[in-house]
Amino acid sequence: MKKILITGYDGFIGQYLWNKFTTNNNNILYGISNNIIQKNTAYQVDITNQNQVCNIINKIQPDVIIHLAAISTPNIDTNLFPTTIKINTLGTTNIAHYTPLNCRLINISTITVYGNYNNKPFEEKDDKFPTSIYSASKLAGEEIVNTYRHLNNLNAITLRPCAVVGPNLSHGVIKDFIYKIKNDKTLKILGEYPGSKKPYLYIEDLYNIINICIDTYSSLQNTINIAPNDNVSVDQIADIIMDIYKIKKKKVWTHKNFGGDNNYILVNNNKMQSTFKYNVKSSIDAITLAVQEIKKNEN
Repeated sequence: MKKILITGYDGFIGQYLWNKFTTNNNNILYGISNNIIQKNTAYQVDITNQNQVCNIINKIQPDVIIHLAAISTPNIDTNLFPTTIKINTLGTTNIAHYTPLNCRLINISTITVYGNYNNKPFEEKDDKFPTSIYSASKLAGEEIVNTYRHLNNLNAITLRPCAVVGPNLSHGVIKDFIYKIKNDKTLKILGEYPGSKKPYLYIEDLYNIINICIDTYSSLQNTINIAPNDNVSVDQIADIIMDIYKIKKKKVWTHKNFGGDNNYILVNNNKMQSTFKYNVKSSIDAITLAVQEIKKNEN
């Protein structure tokens, strides 16, 4: 029986993992969040507070920590830059520092640490060019975890998923477009046609891969990209949503986008697939299934 601690458990991914893991009687679930907690095994903890992190980890003595807690969007107001850096780097430092030696730390980073990669596929060994404070702070968090691996023999792995989609999305292009096609006269879209092209990961695939990481230790590399081999444009996402909702709206492109957006992402994940022996859903399938489930849950 494993004791699993999820940081940022009340976010989109955290809640999905919480619900999935609670169906497995072999797990005891614990969660921490900076928000007010209403679960018996979840606690209000500020991960930037060293004493709070130390006390809760010593109290729980987890077998696995899934580190999700972060400010997790590249489109961040400049006033939040210091907070973003503090949570995503100092918070990760505290988690890594107090993770017990017999505990598996699964650090969730982001594929956006690569930035705009010259319109070609990339893989783990390639250079990183962050284009936002968010992605730069997540990359710093990765290096902190790697440092603890070398200095303290920390049993850690970092996963870099692409954009994760599924039911109960809290933010992102899908949520924004669904609202707009229901409420606005036109579908206003950031940027130039056809918009950014990125891979998308269905949330159940991320859960399954995290499960593999929990059960597999020495045979995995330190950092692994998690994404399908295809990508989808913003224009295609708009069409998928309008087809599923059977609502057609005129697309209006703003010709401007937020500064931290990555216009093109394509991952060479053959190494990931051979390591995990697990094929994730395509981006098209991930988007389609996510929108279908969101629509179903509205009824």
